[in-house]
Formats: sequence, structure tokens, C-alpha cells
Amino acid sequence: MPLASFRIRPLLLSTLLLSACGAPLESTSLPPDETPGQVESAMCAGLSVTSLTLAGASSYGGELGAAGNWAVSTFANGVRLEYYVDGQRQAWSEMASPTGTWNHSSSNIACGTHTLEVRAWPMVIDSNGNRTTCTAQGARVVTSTFSQACPSASMQCYRNNNQQVTCTGYASGGTGSHTPVWQQVNRFNHIPEPYVSMPWYEGYWSHVFYCEAPMYASLEDAQVQIQFRVEDSTGMGSTEISNYFYCKEYSVEQPW
Repeated sequence: MPLASFRIRPLLLSTLLLSACGAPLESTSLPPDETPGQVESAMCAGLSVTSLTLAGASSYGGELGAAGNWAVSTFANGVRLEYYVDGQRQAWSEMASPTGTWNHSSSNIACGTHTLEVRAWPMVIDSNGNRTTCTAQGARVVTSTFSQACPSASMQCYRNNNQQVTCTGYASGGTGSHTPVWQQVNRFNHIPEPYVSMPWYEGYWSHVFYCEAPMYASLEDAQVQIQFRVEDSTGMGSTEISNYFYCKEYSVEQPW
């Protein structure tokens, strides 16, 4: 057999092995302004992403999970995928296979409704691992909306006497059970900065708060700020809400 035949066989075999592998070549987060390689050549002519699906996206405890499938046209043997949440790129991946399944996850998803967008370009990967991303044509894009449910908090306070207030907290939404979290901040009426800021602590759903003022301040000048929030079973927290009361005579119990 001619020597040239022996040189061609290893190159052909390595190319076939590369095409059969579905593992990601790379998967990483990127700065928002970075773009895929713009190298184009004659080998990109007529290549495309023939199929790109998004089976669904959901967020639980601030963690987004999504998955789907892709396929590229004949003579392409890879795909580049980019993942965007609300228009901001989160990550990218490159797969050395003509078909396959993609998966994506993102953390720190805020409360509310969001949009996931997946973009795909065909690739040509040679036996030496050199990659050409065909960005001029043949791309596909799929989108899906998803929501991150977060808890909300409310509270109602009643004055017990001139130096005490009882507050009851309430929770709704989110995932699973809720944990109430309180904080008391003592202030002067004429000074914006707090003079005592208690640490946040988990407590009962109802709590009694007391006016505290230093010896050189009158009770009527002292103000108590009551702050409340809830956390659901995944650790997601609600927006903090506040209520205030002054240490002074209050003859009739009234809701706040």
C-alpha cells in the first residue's frame, strides 16, 4: 500500500472520534462584551444549526436550571452555545458533536419573571482541535420565560403602653415554610443615625419591643424602628419592611 494511505488513515480516524464525542470542549462564564470567534472560511459555506430546542426553564431558591437539544447540518461537527438571562450573557459552551443535549444553570436569580435566551452557531473542529465558529450565517435562537417565586412580608403593630409596642409578622409566597426575622433600631428624633442597632435575629411571629433611651435623652425624643423580613425554606428572603413608634403617652390602643 502506498505510504500516503498510511498517513491519511490516522487523520480520518481522529476526526471521526472527535465528531462522536458529545462532551463540552469548554464551558465558562464570559464578560458581557466578549463575542465568539469571528473566523470564517470556505468550510462554513452552507453550514447551519438545523435544530435548537429549549425543553423548559425554572428557578428554585435563586438557581436557574434549563435544558434542550441541538443538531447541526452535514459537514459541521460541533456547536457553540451562549446563554443569556434578561439580555445579560451568563455562560457559553462548545460541544464536539453533530447532535446532543445542552444544560445550563445560573445562580443569584432575583425575584420575579425573567427571560432565558439560548443562541447557537455551527462549528467545524479539525483533528488538531482547531475550531472555526461559523457566525456569519446558520445561527438559531430560542427563548423561554421563567419565574423565581420569593416570599413577601407584612406586619401589624399595636401600642401596649407609652414604652411598649407589640408587632405581629405575616408571610406569603416563596417556597415551603417561612422563618420570621426581626431587628430593632433605636434612634433620636433629631439625629438621623441610629445610636443602637440590634442584630437581626429569628424570633416568634409576635414580638414585644421596648423604648430604650440614654440617660441624657428624653423618652419623647427616642424613636424605635422595627424591621421585619421573612425567609423561605430555600433561604430566599423577602423585602425588609419597617415601622416606627415614639416613647410617649398613648391613651388608646390603635393598629399601626
